[in-house]
Amino acid sequence: MKIRGIRIEPGEIEETAKRCTGVRQAAVVAHGSGPGKRLAAFVVPEEGVAPDSLPSSVREALRTWLPPYMVPLAI
Repeated sequence: MKIRGIRIEPGEIEETAKRCTGVRQAAVVAHGSGPGKRLAAFVVPEEGVAPDSLPSSVREALRTWLPPYMVPLAI
């Protein structure tokens, strides 16, 4: 898929998100259309992990492992 003119492979982002502590499953989709299209990631926590704690920790980890244009706007 293309986001803001850059080719993005959602599977690469999903696999990287699954490496994050506490993440069991991950899916990445494009949200919106045209120039307003953005990435959104959906994550499923491992058993015993509070879902509220995941978005910020996953975003921090993805920022260290991926280029900025591949980090989803919403998690």
